[in-house]
Amino acid sequence: MRELKYRSDAGFLRALFWEGTADDAPLLVDIHGGGFCLGSADGDIGLCERLVRETGCAAAALDYRLAPKHPYPAAIDDCRVLLLAIKDDPSLCFDRKCIFVMGHSAGGALAAIVAQGSGMIAGVILNYPWLEIADNRRKYLPASFPKFMLDRFARQYCKDKSLRATAGVSPVRMSKADVAAFPPTLILTGGSDSLRTDGIRFYELLRSAGAAVRHIEYPAARHAFIETVSSGRMRKNFYTSERAAKEQIDCYERAVQEIKNWIRGV
Repeated sequence: MRELKYRSDAGFLRALFWEGTADDAPLLVDIHGGGFCLGSADGDIGLCERLVRETGCAAAALDYRLAPKHPYPAAIDDCRVLLLAIKDDPSLCFDRKCIFVMGHSAGGALAAIVAQGSGMIAGVILNYPWLEIADNRRKYLPASFPKFMLDRFARQYCKDKSLRATAGVSPVRMSKADVAAFPPTLILTGGSDSLRTDGIRFYELLRSAGAAVRHIEYPAARHAFIETVSSGRMRKNFYTSERAAKEQIDCYERAVQEIKNWIRGV
């Protein structure tokens, strides 16, 4: 693993990079979650290392400035700058024509926005994405995020309510014309996640526009199950029972296999 730093108008931006098994290996770009306010690239090290090891891809995990200190559009700007900097870095070996971007939760929104119209993304992976920032009226499930938490993250990320209702903040509000040429997309949702409807809405939007998209739901999966398991943060008391914890681990293993198969297929 290498730590990369690139200069931008905002100062130095950071990313982590893993080499693939070949100089022309695809690149998987990881964008962490955390409600635009929490987290870092370090939280996804375990997941990236496993995917590199089992797919042969190179990988890069992006750090971006966090709200409320750095509200919208700082995170989007940082992800775009880092993507271009990594793509243009001659010291890094990977296939410049085969770049995948994967986002978790709020990172899913960033991944979708960065991929839309970029022309440099071969495929998009959205894990339990938070794609509707403007309207947090949805069915909230007991084992998932409470409404007050999403409302707080939304306010800290983008104070302007009218701006939250635009496609540049809430990807589910993209038009069919915007997503008609969207890259092939894999959307993974959890049946026990309040945000599952965001992923389903985006899947239906992409499908109705004729874009290549696949949606898989794991009925027992809770929000952030991939990151929770891969980072070793699984706790029996958090998941209330040993059986529930095993369910999350099983969902994680199936999701990783699906991501690997999907990358190979694209």
